[in-house]
Amino acid sequence: MHVGFLGSCPNGRASPKRCLNDRECAAYKPSTTCLCGLCCEVAARCPDGSSGSKHCCTDEECELSFSSNYGCYYGLCCWKSGSLSAASKRSHLPRLHCISNEECETFHSRDSACHDGDCMTIRNRYSLPCENSAQCRQAYGGEYSCQGSYCSRRVVLNVLSSDRHGSDCLTSANCEPSFVCDQGLCRSTSHLPNLPCGCQLKQRHQ
Repeated sequence: MHVGFLGSCPNGRASPKRCLNDRECAAYKPSTTCLCGLCCEVAARCPDGSSGSKHCCTDEECELSFSSNYGCYYGLCCWKSGSLSAASKRSHLPRLHCISNEECETFHSRDSACHDGDCMTIRNRYSLPCENSAQCRQAYGGEYSCQGSYCSRRVVLNVLSSDRHGSDCLTSANCEPSFVCDQGLCRSTSHLPNLPCGCQLKQRHQ
């Protein structure tokens, strides 16, 4: 028996199968998703390599949810490639305009944040400009520090197993003897040959 086509999916292909949920589509064809009331193939990622956070049927849905710079790409809300700045095209990190960190975390991943109006990947080292570690901690969380003028995940090196030695600190007064507070962590002075100006060995009287 011939089954007539009921409508078109966002990728332009016709679909003969109506649906109410993904389970129905999985039973019909495992590679399809229930979208716009039809079992449709959906793009795995956006053209810029990011993973879209919202399924869509039309460009209007994406524009309403995000901005006019977003469109529906094979069932995913994606940043329109024509809106990318020249600087973004030169970068290896795909960027999207944003207002808040939540926008980036939703559209990209938890490893991205909003910086100067652009979503930037922060899982890569040296990706976000900074002046001090306090800026990084405030903007991106306690596990980030300012290294070489860029925010990156802190890598704790040469600290003892004691929690006190690897714990967060504000000043060297928070650290044990022979340790100083360096970029928010207590570190052994024997492993810090180039201490920042103003850092001195903390001597504590017992």
